[in-house]
Amino acid sequence: MDEIEARWARLDGVVSALSAAALTRKLTSRDPEDPSWTIADAVLHIAAWKRNGARVARLQVEPGSEPVDAYPPQVLGIDTRAFNDALVQDRSRSRELGAVLAEHHSAHTEMLEALAPLPAERLLLDGRPRLWLAPVTWHPTQHLTQDILATLGDPAA
Repeated sequence: MDEIEARWARLDGVVSALSAAALTRKLTSRDPEDPSWTIADAVLHIAAWKRNGARVARLQVEPGSEPVDAYPPQVLGIDTRAFNDALVQDRSRSRELGAVLAEHHSAHTEMLEALAPLPAERLLLDGRPRLWLAPVTWHPTQHLTQDILATLGDPAA
């Protein structure tokens, strides 16, 4: 949980400081053939995958469930590309600063609440986080550095 909180603090520090104009910037790290992602999309993408991680966590709490060590798309049967494409293409979803920040915080809270009842053996395997915890371990950090900070021109990226 310390690792999750440290990664959250870094991500939230950057995301909470974003301006409305920064949210609309196209990601410089995306495939030139698909330049449609903005910083807002990256933040919403991270949040959406946290919600999927929370779904896996809730499955892990169910009586009789077996510990899993697979990524959320594998556990939940999600087509990753279709899920991500649908998220970015859904223009009914607000990309206004307040809405993006609210979703960012709400998804993280949901994930933490879903993790709270789980014993350590459901979270760790051989001393490392189970793969389904990617939405709160390496995944947000990857998008923070490769997408958000790189687009903002931050040398920490």
